[in-house]
Amino acid sequence: MKIILAIDGSEHSKMTVEEIAGRSFPPKTEVRVVTAYIKPSRMVAAEAVMVSEDYYPEINRIALKSTTNITNDANRILNEGNPKLVITTALIDGYPAQVILRKAEPFAPV
Repeated sequence: MKIILAIDGSEHSKMTVEEIAGRSFPPKTEVRVVTAYIKPSRMVAAEAVMVSEDYYPEINRIALKSTTNITNDANRILNEGNPKLVITTALIDGYPAQVILRKAEPFAPV
C-alpha cells in the first residue's frame, strides 16, 4: 500500500499523522510525507520600497526551517507509532496543490 500524506503543520494535519501512526497497515506500507512551502517573491511596487538585502534570504530560511520541523515531527510520530511503515519525506517549494499532485504521480500504484 502507498499513502501520500500532505501536511502543513495545522491541527488537522497533526491529527491525521497521529491517526495513520495508530492504524495497522499491510507490511511494507509506504508513506510519503509531503510538505510544501512558498518562497516569497520580491515585491514589485509602483513606489520605491526599501527592503533589507537580507530580508528575502532570511524569510526563505525561516520558511524552510519551519517546514523542516513540521516534516521531522510527522516522521518521528509515524516512526514511534508504527515502526513498520516505510517513510519518505519531501519538502518542496511551490503551491501545495501543484506540489502534492507532482509528488503523487510517480508514487502511484503500478
